[in-house]
Amino acid sequence: MSPTGHALRPRWSPWLVAAIGLLAAAAVAGLAVTARRNLPQQPRPASEGLPVSAPDSDAVERGSQASWWGSLADRHGAEAAVTEAPAGWQWLEFGHHRLAVPGGWVVVGLQGCPSGSTRGMVLVQGREGSGCPIEGDGAVYFGSDPRYIGPRGTAVLGNIRASAVGPGEWKLDDATTVSIDGPQAEEIAATVTDSGAVRVLQSGPIATTEGWQQVEFGPVGFLVPPAWRVVDLASAGVSGPYDPGVCPTGQLFPETPTAFIGTSTVMPPCPPSDVLDLRPAAGLWIREIDAGQVDDIGYARVDGVIDGLDVAVHFVPGWSPGEPRQSAMYITVHSDGRVWLVVFGVGDDIPTARAVLRSLHPTA
Repeated sequence: MSPTGHALRPRWSPWLVAAIGLLAAAAVAGLAVTARRNLPQQPRPASEGLPVSAPDSDAVERGSQASWWGSLADRHGAEAAVTEAPAGWQWLEFGHHRLAVPGGWVVVGLQGCPSGSTRGMVLVQGREGSGCPIEGDGAVYFGSDPRYIGPRGTAVLGNIRASAVGPGEWKLDDATTVSIDGPQAEEIAATVTDSGAVRVLQSGPIATTEGWQQVEFGPVGFLVPPAWRVVDLASAGVSGPYDPGVCPTGQLFPETPTAFIGTSTVMPPCPPSDVLDLRPAAGLWIREIDAGQVDDIGYARVDGVIDGLDVAVHFVPGWSPGEPRQSAMYITVHSDGRVWLVVFGVGDDIPTARAVLRSLHPTA
């Protein structure tokens, strides 16, 4: 017994105590790892369009050409069926979304109200910002609500999910608000779908590239259909063609599919216009940019290496009422310390656009 009345305990060597502690910690860690490995892995849900928040650390994929395009398709899921628009209607794109309206409708920007009578209007200022009188068949109001940036809600709008705000009004995942009025509101709402820039990344039919022509600029090459025009902007004169989107008409690419390379030094006269052209149009624009401009494009949604080219598809926030324009994809290519930007207009023919996009390859 000890002087305190407690039984004496054997003394343990400090080295032995430390060794036992290490063995115990290793056993616990081993059990934790084993348990973690035995946990069922939760499947990653397919993405519905592009996200609006910064990507997680695992949102950037790298790999070979086949695995890279495959990861893109896996991420964005299968291309959904789209409601066919009635005869004579026109498709319009706003950021990450697309819808159809009657052919006589016009798109009104910030320049003012259109002169003369119209069958209907699509207004990009939103319901509160519009001062144009609405006559005829109704109106579609597109606005931007920076207070709402998040996942799609549970309401169904066309073939996408949205958050219903009220009768005929929804909020979409890229901070876009849309309201539809008039007797054809249900028909218009049924056509809402992802824009071409989203759908082309989804899995779906791909056109054959047999007989297509080569378009090259710097280290970047694409195959495009033989009917496409190819324009070297550096050699264009004062009468054009000019850099795509240089005038605030909303249009990036002309109706005739065109591949532009380089840049023009000419600033064209841009007459004011009270209507915008936001119809989908196919085209390419390849040019070199400063490395410092990459951050202005948007974060890299997915990047990878294609035959030695460091390629990144950038997420560009939807659209701005102050600068509405046709929807397009933005791709950067890094090679030998230099950067090339590809602006890709998808157009209406998604299988052809998917083939053009997947033909990206180095020229050397």
